[in-house]
Amino acid sequence: RAAGSGNAFVDDWDAWRLAGPYLAVHIIASAMYIVLHKRPCSTYPPIFVAASSFLIASLPLCLATVVSGSLHHIHWSVFNTTPGVVVIFYAAVLTTAFNYGLVAWATRETSPTTVTSFQTLQPLFAALLLWFVYGTLPSQGQAVGSLQIVIGLFLFTAARPSEPTTVGSEPLQGREAAVSGCSTAYSSTDSA
Repeated sequence: RAAGSGNAFVDDWDAWRLAGPYLAVHIIASAMYIVLHKRPCSTYPPIFVAASSFLIASLPLCLATVVSGSLHHIHWSVFNTTPGVVVIFYAAVLTTAFNYGLVAWATRETSPTTVTSFQTLQPLFAALLLWFVYGTLPSQGQAVGSLQIVIGLFLFTAARPSEPTTVGSEPLQGREAAVSGCSTAYSSTDSA
């Protein structure tokens, strides 16, 4: 039961009402991030594309840090402790740079639709990790939702395109399709 009023449904609705717009912006921005990376990933190494994105995104964050007055030494004291450095290294290198580099690589090799479809596995793995690390079993709703995610991904991967993207008589896959100006998800050939 959520904190606040005695009615969990009311608390959940209030949380959705407040967080829903932010969630919608996150979903749209994530989809745009992946779709807009398809073309640069076909030309440049995926890790370079991901790093360039983070460099561009860091500029307004640095400006916000300066404007908010968060440059006081106490705010940066986390770098003086070993656990703080380890946590930041884990967050910056493993869960951010590595994962976004993999997303960029997957976008180059497949399609943005495939990459975003498989990102739906995150809640499933979060529930499994919660169970494994803390011993908290997933709720019935989480179990049903996880099953629906797995079924949806199975249906997505089982669906095959009716016509593969081709140049001449050779079908193209992954990077070759992107470099040739075609995509496995979008065909640039004219149907005459």
